[in-house]
This record gives sequence, structure tokens and C-alpha cells, in this order.
Amino acid sequence: MQGGPKYSTKTRIGNWNEDLELTRIQDNNYRAKKEDGSLPFAKTISKYQQSYRQVPWTHSPDGNLRWNDYIMVQNQKTDGWLVMDIGGKVQNVDEGFTVTSTGAGQNPGPMTRSVFKVVKEANPNDLFMQDQFVRYGQYLRLEANPYLYRKRLLLQSAKQSSAVCAPLSLNQVAYVSAARQNADSLWVLEHIDPQVRFEMQGEIVRAGEPVLLKHVTTCVYLGADPAFKVKNDFGQENEVHCFNHSSNNKTQQLALEKDGRLTIDVTTKLQLAQNIFCLHTAPDASYARSFEELAQFDGQEFMKNLKSRIALNSFGIKVVQRIFQEMDKGDHCLDVDDFRWGLLDYGTEISKEDAVELQKLYPGGAGKVHYVNFINALKVSKEGM
Repeated sequence: MQGGPKYSTKTRIGNWNEDLELTRIQDNNYRAKKEDGSLPFAKTISKYQQSYRQVPWTHSPDGNLRWNDYIMVQNQKTDGWLVMDIGGKVQNVDEGFTVTSTGAGQNPGPMTRSVFKVVKEANPNDLFMQDQFVRYGQYLRLEANPYLYRKRLLLQSAKQSSAVCAPLSLNQVAYVSAARQNADSLWVLEHIDPQVRFEMQGEIVRAGEPVLLKHVTTCVYLGADPAFKVKNDFGQENEVHCFNHSSNNKTQQLALEKDGRLTIDVTTKLQLAQNIFCLHTAPDASYARSFEELAQFDGQEFMKNLKSRIALNSFGIKVVQRIFQEMDKGDHCLDVDDFRWGLLDYGTEISKEDAVELQKLYPGGAGKVHYVNFINALKVSKEGM
């Protein structure tokens, strides 16, 4: 208990060679993953990059919806926009990915995760099959824009069951899937007022007009509810599902029965704001430019947009500068990945392609960005607003 050999602090005890070898292997693995982009933060940035690319958004000069228009879909209750998450898998669904609604006032803009295509579905009973306009009562499919995923994705739903249901509300699930085209991806637009719904069949749908999206197979309306919050890589969003959020309207039913105006064909229940959507087209033609044109890098425009995403005051720029300084190794330069990670630490994400273009504008050596020159340019860009 007392005495015994005494060792200095530099004496190694035990199988220290294995520890050194393990450290060397971990270091080599880290470098290999960093080079091939398989680090967790690199995967997250890659996912952001894929989901936030700007894509064409159709502009309708006369305000009418047409087939093959690229649109954005807004929910009335959440005041958010339908978005897709190709990293969120739906349980028990082949190649099924989650669909959510952004938070109130959070407009993602025409990005790959928020733009859908309105596709016509052949129907022998449709009197307007040769028409270019989208009309109430017609079968349609909502297809994800082709820049989001390597396969064609369609907005779908499946009959509610214990195995396939919305994860939080347990309602009928809504998702996008690359599975083969079938009846689960068929939808129909209906007018929100049940008293004129039948008369509105065949009328042209206007962009931005409140509508109901009914799933043809199950006759259940698409909905979004802020009571069910979904946490994903993009923050906190709202669950999208299929459920008839309707009012009771018992007094109205009794009044119609008294007048003899209530039949089995006329529903009197109003759908609540959870089921009401607006299909929006672009406000002007500049949003409808080709994907290649939108992807072209404009340094001046990029700095203007980046400055608007950082706080519009010197304090926000100082925070970014302090983050870069903590990562600096003494040469006032950061490699492209560290530069992107520094901006992401502040809360602003840019793609690797954009970071490479910035490296060309503010070179700091091989594959490095001179962040001091970048910060100075950001300050000048801010003063020029």
C-alpha cells in the first residue's frame, strides 16, 4: 500500500503503442473521408446544396394555371410552403420521402425542394383533355421538379394503416415517391365552397386561388397542421398528411333540409384552413429562366444576396469575421470547405461550387479563400446598398 516504484510524468505505462496506432488510423480515416466528402457535416452541406438550388418557376401572364407549369404550393393554416426532404425516408414505403410545410412566413423561394410540376392525367370522361388549362375536377399529378432527385418523384398518399401512417398525427400519410406511377399519385382540385363546388367543375383554376387537393383513391383532402412539428435537417417544420379537417355545420344542414335543398350530392361541411392550399406561379418572368442560366455564377449578385442573408449591419459581419479568425492558422486564408463551414456556423449555407467561385474572386493560395478580402468586399457591398 505504501512505497513501490515511482514514475515520472513522461514514463509510458501499458500498451501505449496500440493507442498511438489507433490515433494514426483515426487520423488517416478522417483525412480520407474529408477528401471524398463522406464526413457527416460534408453530407449535410451536400444535402443543403442539392435542396436549395434555384430552379425555374413558371410565370403566368394571365394568372391561369396551365399543364406542366412549375408551381409552389402554400398552405393557409401554416402560412408555409410545401417542401420535400429527400433525406427523410417514409417507413414501409419504397423510395418514399417526407413532405412537410415550412413555418409561418418562411418562404424558401423557388428551390429544388419547393417547386412542383402540374402534370395532366388521361381521363376518358374529361371533356377538356385537349385543353392547356388546369380545371376543377380534372385528374392531375404533382411531380417534383427534375433537379431534386435522380428519379421522377410524385406526390402520393396511401390508405391509412398501422404500418403506413403519418408519424405524429397518425393520419393518412402524404409523401413523394419514385415508385411506379399508379392511382396513389392521383389528385383532383376542388373549390373550397361546397355550395358552388359542383357548379365550378370544369372552370379554369387561377394561380394563387385557394383550392382543395383531394386524393382520388381515398377521397381524403391533403392537409398541413402546425400542431404537429417535425424536426429535420432544415429546422422545425410542420407535418403534411391527408385528413378531412372539416366543420360540423349542423345548423346549416337543418336549414337546408327544411327548405328541401339538401341532397346526398351536396356536402355542407366546410374544410378548415388545414386543407386549403394555393398554387402559386412566379410574380414575373425572370423566375422562369432556364436552370443553366439560373446556375451561372454572378459574383456581384451573389455578394448582394449573401449580404442580405447575413445581418444587414456591421455586427453581423463582425460575427462572421470572428468565426473566420478563430479558424485562421495565421495566413488570413481558409480552404474552401472550412470557409463554407464557417458560414454555416453563422447560419448561412453556400454550395461548394459557389465557394470555389469565391475562391477565384478572393484567392488565398491553392484551394483557399482570402477571407479578409472577402470580409472587406462584404462591407463594401453592404455600404453600396
